[in-house]
Amino acid sequence: MKKASAGFYAASMMALPTGWTSAALAQDAAPVPVAGTERAVAGSEEIVVTARRREESLSKVPISIATIGGASLERQSIRSESDLQTAVPGLIVRQTGSSNAINYAIRGQSIDAYSNSAPGVLPYINEVQINTLGAATFYDIENIQVLKGPQGTLFGRNATGGAVLYQFRQPKDEFEGFVTGRLGSFDSRQLTAAVTLPLAPGIGLRLAGNLQSGGGFVKNIFNGERLGNLTQRSIRGTLRIEPADGITSVTTVQYTRDRGRSTPTEIYSYNACGATNGGATLNSSADCLYNPSNPLFQAYLAANPNAPIGGIPGALAAQRQLGPWKTNIDGQSLYRNRNVFVINSTEIELSPTLKIKNILGFNRGRRVTGTDFDGTPYAVYHTPNVAIPLLNDTHQFSEELQVQGTLFNDRLNYVVGVYYLNQRDIFDGNNAAFSLLPLFPATEFKYASKNRDRSLAGFVQATYRLTDEINITGGFRYTRDKLSANNLPTSIFGASSQSRTETNPSWTASIDYQIAPSLMIYAATRGSWRTGGYNNTSLPLNIPSAQGGNEFRPETTEDVEIGVKFNGLIGDTPVTFSTDIFAQWIHDIQRAAFVPVNGNPALVTNNVPEARVTGAEAQFTARPASWLNAGGSVTYVKARFTEPQAFALGTPLTYGPFADVPKWSGVLYAEGSWPLSGDTGTITLRGDFYAQTSSYFSNLAATLTPNTRIPGYAIANARLGWSSIAGTKLSAALYVRNITKEKYYVGGLPTGSGFGINSVSPGRPRTFEGELRFEF
Repeated sequence: MKKASAGFYAASMMALPTGWTSAALAQDAAPVPVAGTERAVAGSEEIVVTARRREESLSKVPISIATIGGASLERQSIRSESDLQTAVPGLIVRQTGSSNAINYAIRGQSIDAYSNSAPGVLPYINEVQINTLGAATFYDIENIQVLKGPQGTLFGRNATGGAVLYQFRQPKDEFEGFVTGRLGSFDSRQLTAAVTLPLAPGIGLRLAGNLQSGGGFVKNIFNGERLGNLTQRSIRGTLRIEPADGITSVTTVQYTRDRGRSTPTEIYSYNACGATNGGATLNSSADCLYNPSNPLFQAYLAANPNAPIGGIPGALAAQRQLGPWKTNIDGQSLYRNRNVFVINSTEIELSPTLKIKNILGFNRGRRVTGTDFDGTPYAVYHTPNVAIPLLNDTHQFSEELQVQGTLFNDRLNYVVGVYYLNQRDIFDGNNAAFSLLPLFPATEFKYASKNRDRSLAGFVQATYRLTDEINITGGFRYTRDKLSANNLPTSIFGASSQSRTETNPSWTASIDYQIAPSLMIYAATRGSWRTGGYNNTSLPLNIPSAQGGNEFRPETTEDVEIGVKFNGLIGDTPVTFSTDIFAQWIHDIQRAAFVPVNGNPALVTNNVPEARVTGAEAQFTARPASWLNAGGSVTYVKARFTEPQAFALGTPLTYGPFADVPKWSGVLYAEGSWPLSGDTGTITLRGDFYAQTSSYFSNLAATLTPNTRIPGYAIANARLGWSSIAGTKLSAALYVRNITKEKYYVGGLPTGSGFGINSVSPGRPRTFEGELRFEF
């Protein structure tokens, strides 16, 4: 058991690729709207969303939503999930271990690394929940919608914080397409293209692809490698068939292959040998072993004359001197991924008031990673140099059948459905810790598991128009989950099998009042839950961690949200404005922790009794002149554990502060467009500014993992574009990100309570990019 407790399974969970946020709302109120996502209303641009599984005006939906159209993704150079965060205040995209292990967080709903808990913010691609295990494919996208707050009724259990909906472009009735080429800093190159082919009446095919390489912005002085580079090859085909009036079937197939080196984690803090905090002894294994005062470390230096002599204290001092964009790590940063998914959505209109919709999804992903978790030039904790250090393999099959319709002269709008998911996940992870070769080798250990989740749910949601101004909405979902967790024979625990069945409801209720055609107020309350499970890096016993097992209970939550939305004219100026306040109560919060067992760290997943999250959002957009479009958004979130104490293996743990929750975040932007004389094109200049306050990357920062607070930061970006060059369909643009070269971090790995070191992931430095685009 001492061998088992010497390490843990790293990078076990990865969530993809989730206020009517002005920075998102107005993005596509720019000169070139995205076809099919906006409609002109009262002189402004109205955006259509599908947050309630049907098309509706954004300004009429009584929940907090942010949406960004494809044109804005291009104008803001949003190429990854981390880029998306800078456009949507309140959405946190945290890196955990590397740039290819990310986690969405909204209103404090996140996941701890190594907890085996399900994500609290779910990604959907074309209405199907999918985890590709790799870098997202940000190309040929129609729009992205970020739904804030519990979404369990229509998007299933686990959506306790929200959902991020990706909608790819579909073929239209005409031949059209584009080719875009980009060159940028750090030898980044990208070629993206798409074409729509009308094959026959009622049949259209859209083909799209993405080739990219380079972008490694961190230099490892240990071996001269560039880290953070990605080589991606992705192709997507979407076939739309309308075999008869009222029948539409859309099938999307995508294959993606990734290769590269992930951005590293870099040492950020450590626990000094023998350190205590609040009377509790901290884990200081790393500093005690790799310390110049330790004779064993001196013997190691004598056998390794090229090794840095400063130990862990020296490694931290050196990293601070290097800054975030250079590092000195001895471990690998391997990343390989293959993914294929198939999605079919078929709609049959039985009558003007009744429609059947079926959504089928299949997904297969396989990811291989290798990581230096400690972020130092010493082998404190890393994956060994073997062919497959860490393997994640997932199979997903889902089927959803909906009946949508209206009753009572269209006063009642409803959707009724059933949902089935069968997901199988395999993990095979090799780990090594505390090597002092040639004196003694690392302690190596393996976690190997095969887990399955079978979920069956039924749901109903309806909106009834009480009067021409007042609507009420109610929804209910009931889910049955059957979970199985199996350690494989090669696991450090040997073969074992565990299973459990869980049933829980989700619900929603809201009322909205259209005070005027351009002004709505609303109030909503929702309830959802996150499935429980087993932590495969703990001893497999069917009892909670407080009693020495690896079982954790479901997490439940409910919230209240009150808001105002305006979309109309103030004088002659098109303006949108919205604000909301919210409160969310969370019970049995799933959080991970290391606790000492016989002097060694053991990892468990606890249920912290109670937490509360409150906050407010406000945003606006305005078009004061035909050539000027501007907006801003601010989000305030206060998250705290109201009953913070939990027990792990009999040891009391006090949680807090709440991780992944900057108290303030916000966006400002402005965009101007000026037509050139002689029909030679249009010049567009855009500036974006994003800022957030400090946040923690550990939920035990006040006790077991101190010094895990990362400072706030501010980033300014700019883009200069020239469209319709000389009256053609050619456009060009120059883009600069992080103009001021702000040094910042986008997440961290809180292993202080397990190994005595905490590490962080660096954000991108100033980068430049040039683009040429031809449309046809």
